[in-house]
Amino acid sequence: MFLFDSGVKTYTIIAPNGLEVIFDAKTNLIMPNGKYPNEKYPDLTKAIDIKSKMIIDAREAMNASPYINYKPLIFKKDSDMQGFRGYRNANLYVLNWKNLYLKGGMKGIKVAPWTNSEKAYYKSLNGRDRYNYLVTRSGIRSAIITLPPNAMREYERAKEKIYIETYDKAKKEYETLLDIIKGTMFYGKSNEERRQIYITRHTMFESVIQKLEFVYSKSGDYKAGLLLAEVYMNEDYYIAKVLSAKPYDRKEDLCPALRAIEPFIKEKTKKSIDILLALIKKYNLPDAYYGMYLYHESTKNSDEAYKNINVIKTPEYWFELALKHGSYDAVKSYTNSLSRELSAAEWCITAGILGNKDTFQWASYGLNRWGFATREGQAEILSMQLGFDDELRIGKDMYKFLKKIPKDEYGLRPFLTEHINASFYEELNRTNYEGDPSFLRWEFLEKKVESGELLDPIDPKATKETRDKYRKVAMNWYKNPYDAQGFKADWEDYVVERHSKRVILRSKILAITPPQGYPNAPFYYFPEEIEEKFEKGILDFNLDPRIPAIERIGFPNELRQKILEYAKKHNIKDEKVDYGAK
Repeated sequence: MFLFDSGVKTYTIIAPNGLEVIFDAKTNLIMPNGKYPNEKYPDLTKAIDIKSKMIIDAREAMNASPYINYKPLIFKKDSDMQGFRGYRNANLYVLNWKNLYLKGGMKGIKVAPWTNSEKAYYKSLNGRDRYNYLVTRSGIRSAIITLPPNAMREYERAKEKIYIETYDKAKKEYETLLDIIKGTMFYGKSNEERRQIYITRHTMFESVIQKLEFVYSKSGDYKAGLLLAEVYMNEDYYIAKVLSAKPYDRKEDLCPALRAIEPFIKEKTKKSIDILLALIKKYNLPDAYYGMYLYHESTKNSDEAYKNINVIKTPEYWFELALKHGSYDAVKSYTNSLSRELSAAEWCITAGILGNKDTFQWASYGLNRWGFATREGQAEILSMQLGFDDELRIGKDMYKFLKKIPKDEYGLRPFLTEHINASFYEELNRTNYEGDPSFLRWEFLEKKVESGELLDPIDPKATKETRDKYRKVAMNWYKNPYDAQGFKADWEDYVVERHSKRVILRSKILAITPPQGYPNAPFYYFPEEIEEKFEKGILDFNLDPRIPAIERIGFPNELRQKILEYAKKHNIKDEKVDYGAK
């Protein structure tokens, strides 16, 4: 919508927290709106261009939400539901629904339950597909990059037993060799002792290469190809080859010796590049892109003997491609098990999607720190479904509890949620709306509860009056001044840049948050909030936490159809979902 004020053509963008931000249509910069400066914000004047771009980029991210066209399911007060979810009257449904939030917990209530069809389909899958299914079911997506479908698939491998077993032996031998290289000490050893060490290393390298070349040349197995390319790029292989023939006391004497076998090195490194490019061409393999990055990175400062005419593009070029295609190793380089920064948390989420169950737990620090309690809760539950059970991370009591729940043949606990009581998560960050950009509101509310000034709304002793008081304080929390022209004048440039990136990333997370929340970490709603929305005719009946995961808006329709077809083929019947109807 365009407005006209003093001859200036303007347009308005809604910021992530709902504030209207007025822009100059000619410059695309935020215009003053008369609210600032004020007593609380006297100096929001820094980096107007960066602030303006931040709001525009944040809105673009939210407009790109896969749920942008989501339509709520509405039943007006006193309407006849005609047996929908077991109810005739909408009033009775709402009465039962809001009572869920009066019990102080979800004990005995099935949240996002598994259907019989879903269970049967899940059990028909193999290990990697089961892992992917649990991730998909959780509703968690990467907010930091768009992962292509091939990043999470299991590529077809050689089926013959001899190839699989030979590859496994080679992999184990190579891992042992790397440990030996890492742990060997040369201090005090004679030249002959050193020579014997390198003879052993060279023999082990050749054994690994022989096995991998056999598997890759005969079957084209992609894992054998990736590992063979890695071995060919390992500088220790060529050093072992040279020093197994004659040990050198000085490092300077080693370089001429390596140059002497330069044709051999170039031949093997060319094979390495040829393998990686072949795997990229055949599979668009993410790890092959990362392998190209490693090769080009290793040759930047290496001896001429290692350089090859195959050096094409830059390491940065290949790294970006590896990230774009969902290379786990590329993503992992951004993860941090202890970071409280939101971007680190999202890289951990992405690494978890790609196969590292531990990083879902690592993400908890940053997600909770920046107000995404439900995303944190779902990530933690998902990690335990995927087999995570580190006592130091999850605590002694949960560790003991998990030990009582048997894992399936792939080390997963898919039906963990049938053994635990779901918890409500009080959070104001919901789909396409930022209500709590940090942990500060929760710290404030917790102190009020600890002092006795407020009572936790899910406390069994809570009443309508105590909830109203709590809700008033929680909902009146100040909003970030996104509608101001700039940032605080005393902010350093790095703070401005970090804040801008964080706001855009929060917007991306909000954009991919399912409208119904995450299945195993349901939003908390004040009972009075549900009643008020029902009275106004805007209550979304899709927000009931008892809706099965397979029936939720965020569940992929194509996968849902596969499950239903599988159930039909195998004559599997689903039980009725219990929505509390009498």
